[in-house]
Amino acid sequence: MFIKEKMIRREDKWMRRLAIIFSLFVVIRWWYYIDTYSVNIFFWDQWDFYTSLFEKNNLWELFRWQHGPHRMGVGFIIAKIIAEFSGWNTRVEAFAIGGIVCLAMLTAIFLRNKLGPRLNWADVSIPLIFLTPMQYEIFAGTPIPSHGAVPLLLLVLYCLAWVVCRGLVRYATVLTLNFLLIYTGYGIFIGIITPFIFGTEALHAHGLHDRKSLWLALTGVVISLISAGSVFMGYQFSPGIAGFQFPIPEWWRYPQFMSLMLANFCGIKSVTPLSYVAGFLILFLMCVLALIHTVRLLTSGVAVHEASITVVVTILTTFTLIFCATTAIGRIQLGLPSAQSSRYITNMIPGFLGIYLWIISLPAGVLRRILLAVTVAGLIAASFPLRAVDFNTLKWYTEVKTKWKAVYLKTEDIEMATRAAKFPIYPIPENTFLKQKLEYLKKEKLNLYLDVPSFAAIRQSGAAD
Repeated sequence: MFIKEKMIRREDKWMRRLAIIFSLFVVIRWWYYIDTYSVNIFFWDQWDFYTSLFEKNNLWELFRWQHGPHRMGVGFIIAKIIAEFSGWNTRVEAFAIGGIVCLAMLTAIFLRNKLGPRLNWADVSIPLIFLTPMQYEIFAGTPIPSHGAVPLLLLVLYCLAWVVCRGLVRYATVLTLNFLLIYTGYGIFIGIITPFIFGTEALHAHGLHDRKSLWLALTGVVISLISAGSVFMGYQFSPGIAGFQFPIPEWWRYPQFMSLMLANFCGIKSVTPLSYVAGFLILFLMCVLALIHTVRLLTSGVAVHEASITVVVTILTTFTLIFCATTAIGRIQLGLPSAQSSRYITNMIPGFLGIYLWIISLPAGVLRRILLAVTVAGLIAASFPLRAVDFNTLKWYTEVKTKWKAVYLKTEDIEMATRAAKFPIYPIPENTFLKQKLEYLKKEKLNLYLDVPSFAAIRQSGAAD
């Protein structure tokens, strides 16, 4: 028996070492993609929301800046800081986004360690979940820290605050992170979750006749609701697509859209029966986990800080389900294939982390070992290699930006650059005053004009070629 246990410990030791080595490889691959495929030029929506930087708005105006259906929040302040230190270099911004996602991953590993049991080989799942290259649009497409990376980090920190903080520190930390989240991109969905969790704390305190805890929890409910309401002061409804309609008559297309989103995270591409089956299974599991853990919070009679795994799984799965549902509502008219857009991947990371943390929390045994092995194998298969459709789109972004930039620097002609790249850097240049903004960047030597020779030298170089 002793020899058998020693052999198991030795096997686990080697498995952990292999997991660490493989995790380092995943991290290196992440930075390789960012370095290889990010280009220093504003693209698409960046020409719109960077208007606030062109106009030199103050920090509060940047924090409350609305772009599409959400505000930009702390992510936009980070973007401003990066811009000021880098000369508005979007490659630097792409690297910063990559670093924020890595920081979120490390925070998730710390959270996983706090939830227990001890870290093991299967925790390679966390780097695989967070650093999936299928979210390439966050660095190669239109880098926007507020859309995915910053809310992701804030959300993991938010979960960590519920687990490690106590007393007034916990309330202050949670409410602060809640406020930052609801103002930063799709972190706005936490505005639904926070009052509910404080409400469960109030119910628990009421059952114990703990008046101090009851008033603290009710205060948390009130402050979180006020914070959520403040987002809508001066808010303008902006669905982002023409002809928005809700609900649509074919209501079943909403869960179809959601299932395709989740299948895409697993590397299952296109609108196929396999995509629907895999996506629906994940959607069903995520819904069941969210429901069971929500009910458990309400009925267990245990305080939130004593039910760490329950509250964390509830937060993570519910957040992703709300994101998927609202995305389906907002984007269904673009067609079902649009569900597999790369830009959605980052905000689905919390839900998959929630599923993994639930598996880890299961009692040790054959079932857990099988589920962990399937999870690791599935996550590896999801992005090794990156699917051809994703890889081609990733290269396309780089080629379009690079070509447009090169031609414009030689000609300073928007139409000529667009024809050469076979795609516009912005759909309707006049709507965003693109030429004026390009002239400003040239004057100040920012963004695409960083470290380039004079216009005359470029023209001479072009003539020589």
